[in-house]
Amino acid sequence: ISFGCNNFCSYCIVPYARGREESRSEAEILKEIDKVISDGYKKVLLIGQNVNSWNKDKFYQLLEKVAQKDLEKISFVSSNPWDFSDKLIEVIAKYPNIDRLIHLPLQSGDDEILKKMNRRYTSQEYLDLVKKIKAKVKGVRFSTDIIVGFPTETEEQFQNTVKVCQKVDYEIAYLNKY
Repeated sequence: ISFGCNNFCSYCIVPYARGREESRSEAEILKEIDKVISDGYKKVLLIGQNVNSWNKDKFYQLLEKVAQKDLEKISFVSSNPWDFSDKLIEVIAKYPNIDRLIHLPLQSGDDEILKKMNRRYTSQEYLDLVKKIKAKVKGVRFSTDIIVGFPTETEEQFQNTVKVCQKVDYEIAYLNKY
């Protein structure tokens, strides 16, 4: 549903390789979804480098329109924690056909490393978001992305990431060695 990214995380090439974020039009997306439904599909996956910043943070509106269609399952990836709004949480909670496995990249559980990564949240803000989602979305589960061995990362900083992982209890974690 979108291409490129505006975030410029220090480890990521996407804004340079794919350019600034561009959202496809709502009409085009909904037309494509109607087509796959008419072809017999019951599941869709909405994809963007930062899917929840689609159309200047109106992803929750698109997701609600998609959830009202004759679909058994709607999934989306990837989300950035700083763009995961209360409105998005409300839409997910409201529609049981929206996947309860939410991909929410952590990258690191250490605030100093997060800052070096140019991620705009702290580990506590991340945990607060997870807690908020868990409180509102019954049966929610989480998957994540984590980078280990980021330049200057110490054993203590790595252990901070381990602690966040233990608190969230991810169902799936994609681990990458820097």
